[in-house]
Amino acid sequence: MRYAALLILCLGSAAQAEGARQVFDCTITQRCGASGACGSGRDPVVFTLDPEEVDADGAGSYRIGWDEAAAPMQAGSSLGPFTWAEGDRRHTLLFSSETNMLWHDLDLSRGEASVAFLTCEVIR
Repeated sequence: MRYAALLILCLGSAAQAEGARQVFDCTITQRCGASGACGSGRDPVVFTLDPEEVDADGAGSYRIGWDEAAAPMQAGSSLGPFTWAEGDRRHTLLFSSETNMLWHDLDLSRGEASVAFLTCEVIR
């Protein structure tokens, strides 16, 4: 039932899964480093997912934009997980509930990772 509600919340209609833009307006509520130390915050971030080549379930290639960056992205479905690379950094974004997401950021050059906890509103 929760996944059905999440699907409705994220997609709005079947057309979304087949190629409509998705926009997640989020606030980073907490960020944790590799050591497990966490800090709270209220940092905003907006993720814009523009489909390039996706199937009926929303799996495939997208272009993701966030902050002032953009990169090619792969999605396992319209509900994620969403994965992309930015230089030496590897990112994964996934839902943990209807309004919460996790953003894993792995910096290969420094050998460090962080996880941000996000509260998001789907605005498209």
